[in-house]
Amino acid sequence: MELRARLLPRQGTLTSAATRLTAQNNETHIFEDNQADLEHAVEGLSGMIEQPIEPDTIAQLRADVTNKSAYVHKRHEVLLDDTLRLSFDNRWEYSIEI
Repeated sequence: MELRARLLPRQGTLTSAATRLTAQNNETHIFEDNQADLEHAVEGLSGMIEQPIEPDTIAQLRADVTNKSAYVHKRHEVLLDDTLRLSFDNRWEYSIEI
């Protein structure tokens, strides 16, 4: 958490577009897998919220949305921390000269 607080004002997170500029290696593949997992979880959460709400399922929906929200938050934190750590350690390899 401290690393992110120090780096976030100066550096952002790597985006899907930026992965095209990085060399394909283990770090890039892990990043892409983590990003895909986060995207899938966000889409699942969005789908839960968009469904019609039935009075007899409100309690279960609330629990499901709370659990999925916590999962999305944790995946976001992991993705951000890993990306910033790789950036801070200069471990990103680029496919173009920058």
